[in-house]
Amino acid sequence: MTAPLDDAAGLTELLAAVHEALSVPHASTAGGQAVRDAIVVQRAGHAMIALSGVLDGDGAPPLWWAAWLREHTAALPADGYARAGQAGHLHAVPGPDMPA
Repeated sequence: MTAPLDDAAGLTELLAAVHEALSVPHASTAGGQAVRDAIVVQRAGHAMIALSGVLDGDGAPPLWWAAWLREHTAALPADGYARAGQAGHLHAVPGPDMPA
């Protein structure tokens, strides 16, 4: 085992970052599911890069990879679709010609 794999606290942070990255709320519509799927695929790719960085022993510690993953996760927010259980997700949003 390489030194980075002996860093329990760093590995715990990395696992937490992976969990955060992949915890994308479910969509309430088929169209929303397509948006959610794209977000999950991109975030999963970033999670794989971070995990590979640690497991391949590239020299960066797990805490560095956890921070890297959180930065990339923040750049891909889980928005742009209605979430299952989201209050009011079935109501129309008033447009310029609709009363509020």
